[in-house]
Amino acid sequence: DEALAALGEFISNGLFDADPTGARALATNAEHILEERARRFPNAQSDVPTEQFQFLFGMLEMNSGDPAEAARRFEASVGARATPMALTQWGILLERTDRPAEAARKYRQALDMTPQDDLAGLVRRAEILSHMGDAYREAGEADQANRMYRQSFDLFEQVRPQVEDERLGFLDVQ
Repeated sequence: DEALAALGEFISNGLFDADPTGARALATNAEHILEERARRFPNAQSDVPTEQFQFLFGMLEMNSGDPAEAARRFEASVGARATPMALTQWGILLERTDRPAEAARKYRQALDMTPQDDLAGLVRRAEILSHMGDAYREAGEADQANRMYRQSFDLFEQVRPQVEDERLGFLDVQ
């Protein structure tokens, strides 16, 4: 478990080289360890949940240029337990591979799961709405894209006074 937790931390902190060969080998070994652990200790919980493990390796594959493997990993992550982050990243991948309608559906799922009752959730919702606008724009749906961009902008403006100074530059760019 400690090795898997450390592996997850390496990935989430971006501590792998640009060459994904070593990271892929680690992913394969980690998968074998998880499978063996599950076989030997079927009732024990792992420190690295399946959805997180699959999500992290989906990010690795997306950033290293293997969209098919990234999609497989994101699908496995969402299949294990859907999270707004995994759905959003899957949407970004779909957008980058010229599938904007599918991307918009993933963004909608992510938006529906994202809380509206705290600052972090509101900021995340604004980001997702912006991505939705991008997907609709790419799909040729300008009116819907403009609605999403407007909702995103309004939400960013709503949370702007509550955001710490270091995040203001990010909101200004948005």
